[in-house]
Amino acid sequence: MLFRRPIGRACVRPIFAPTTAVRGFQSVYHVESPIIDDSKLENRILGRAYNKFVPTHGFTKQSVDLAIADLQLRPENLGGLFGIGLQVSDVVNELIMYHLKHTRANLSRYHDEAGKLATEGAKVRFYMQKRLLDNVPIIKYYHQALGRMILPTNLGIFLTELHNLSDDITYYSGDKSNDFAWYSKRFALSSVFVQSELFMLGDTTPDYSATISFMNDRVSDIDTLGYAHIVQDEDLLLEKEPIIPTITVDHHIHTQNTYFIAVPELLRPIYDALLQIAPSKMVSSIRVSFPELEEQDEAEEFDDDEQLYKSSKAVLAQQDSKTIELHQTTLNNQNINFLLVPVFRSKLIYNLFASTLFQHFAISKLLCFATSELSGLHTLNKLVSQNYRLPEKPLLLKQVPDMQPPNFITGAAGALVSHANIYNVEVAAIAVSAEGAFQLDMEKFDISGLVDLAVIVDDYLGLKGDYVQIVKELAKVKKASSGSNALYI
Repeated sequence: MLFRRPIGRACVRPIFAPTTAVRGFQSVYHVESPIIDDSKLENRILGRAYNKFVPTHGFTKQSVDLAIADLQLRPENLGGLFGIGLQVSDVVNELIMYHLKHTRANLSRYHDEAGKLATEGAKVRFYMQKRLLDNVPIIKYYHQALGRMILPTNLGIFLTELHNLSDDITYYSGDKSNDFAWYSKRFALSSVFVQSELFMLGDTTPDYSATISFMNDRVSDIDTLGYAHIVQDEDLLLEKEPIIPTITVDHHIHTQNTYFIAVPELLRPIYDALLQIAPSKMVSSIRVSFPELEEQDEAEEFDDDEQLYKSSKAVLAQQDSKTIELHQTTLNNQNINFLLVPVFRSKLIYNLFASTLFQHFAISKLLCFATSELSGLHTLNKLVSQNYRLPEKPLLLKQVPDMQPPNFITGAAGALVSHANIYNVEVAAIAVSAEGAFQLDMEKFDISGLVDLAVIVDDYLGLKGDYVQIVKELAKVKKASSGSNALYI
């Protein structure tokens, strides 16, 4: 029931109409059970909170409290039904899930209009547009919802609802696939929808026309995806739970420093040059491991599918088992912690890593770097939180253009910036223009962008040395190994 227990796999489902059907990988098995049971008192309260108070008070417990009062209910009489008084995060998560299910249910209102469209692709765009525009009444506070959705404890249940949305849209649009294409289309559409929502947060165009254009362009890229076969489909057919890594922190030297700099692996020359020019000491190490696989009994017998699953996951775990060193240096009488974030093939690890970092360290200020497919001729863009305090002295960073839609960041920097927003931490991200910036192992950028970033870092940290030249020399080594004028990861 609502508010009764910590958020988890079954926390929200009982509030809404139960479903006994399983969404199989054939469209003929599409689930058509009611999405929200409006007869339940819990949903009446959530509905009143969502429609009347979230647009002005956001996704907060206050919105639910106001809804209870507006319905002339007495909270003290609802304790047995709701479990009033439990963690606020549970209440907020219930309200967020109501938004997702309510807007998904709204899609059924547009079937007649969608039926007049000729192609499956046109219908997908139509339903996607309707769903995105349903965010408009609460867009002012939607960053609160997105911030909570990506928390590791919440990620599973919200991802399930995201894929349910993609399933509904593809089915309503006329998808009849009954093979690997079932997964290909839905996972691709989920990715497009998430990107479009992130784009929407910064869209200032009338009627969010830029967001709709952004979404249409990306849907066009997957129009023929139903005929594609993706490697990950075999894992999906095995219907196994993802293997979640364990992330541990080992403090070698206790530090109270709260200023952090995070550099992704692709921009390693920025990190290595900092190690060379600024004397530092390692204060902590962060280890990503997979105990579930490491402790597996080698003599244990599996059937063929189970063995295939374990083998593939063991390879992935071996690649993603890494130790990250946290170094500390002193620059201009200020202690700074800095670290290099490696590439993880499992994107889930970036969120788990960011969550661990913010939980174990009292971070008050974060500077991180990223790659992004920047539009225009810019080599750099910056993304700065409203509470980020820049020094009053002239800085080259202030001249870096602000990131605007359709540009965005993902990966390690995306996870860190999102968590900084949740923890109300000052954060600034500088993105270097890169081709294929969102495709693992396919990123490429011109060395001039890396040098521009080095100039900004040198000026911002007041290094006053050979930092930029060291970055250039390190970049030449990487360029020589790649055999071109560009850097690859």
